[in-house]
Amino acid sequence: MSELGASIAASAFRADLTGCTALVTGASRGVGARLAFTLAMAGAAVGLTGRDEKDLRSVEEEVRAHGGRASSFPHDLEQFDRIGSLFDRVESVLGHVSILVNNAGTSVAGRAVERSVDDFDRIFDTNVKASFALACEMARRLMARGESGSVINIASINGEHPRVGLALYCMSKASLIMMTKVLAREWARHGINVNAILPGALLTDMTRPIFETEDGRQEIAGMRRRRLMEPRDLDGVLLLLAAKESRAITGATIVVDDAQMP
Repeated sequence: MSELGASIAASAFRADLTGCTALVTGASRGVGARLAFTLAMAGAAVGLTGRDEKDLRSVEEEVRAHGGRASSFPHDLEQFDRIGSLFDRVESVLGHVSILVNNAGTSVAGRAVERSVDDFDRIFDTNVKASFALACEMARRLMARGESGSVINIASINGEHPRVGLALYCMSKASLIMMTKVLAREWARHGINVNAILPGALLTDMTRPIFETEDGRQEIAGMRRRRLMEPRDLDGVLLLLAAKESRAITGATIVVDDAQMP
């Protein structure tokens, strides 16, 4: 084998996360459950967090049934003063967290003039403030130990492409995208990568009722591939950003939308 061939063989991307500990928010169902399962199947020990303990346990059991390692840590992400204790709990069971997937999010539909300040606070607390607090908590711990890590924010194409009727959601995802870019530069010297995945419209239990309406079916018919994405369509980019082979990728906002957007 040539020197080049040997070099490539030695460094080929395999997404082996053995020995890593990941924390995934909103992991009780849908996209979050899939992200957690994918990381676990790549060898990571995965901390599952969310509000619904029963659903978290179900995901945990599914991961373990397939030979992966996962543990549930129920937590309300709006309890910002307890995020440190969440990390303490996870790390006491699974080891030091070096991969954070900020997936938890919420939304409310309707015209902007119909929305209240309480709506604004609820959406930004979950979609932005909690993600920021979690990322900073992990970064502080990594810096103290002199270790590298990866923050993966699940944003949305609607953070770049406005959608009528989802003003607060679009605004929050735009904030998450900018947060990704700023933290990536601030933490670069510490070896902490911060990136964002911007998914298009996904078929999940939450979105299914929307896209089964006549308006929803018409929207799908207008898409270039006339289909919705599935959570599994995020597997590849998730594993790339979580793996050590992506050490030079930081501050990236990667669109995964199945050509849905213009």
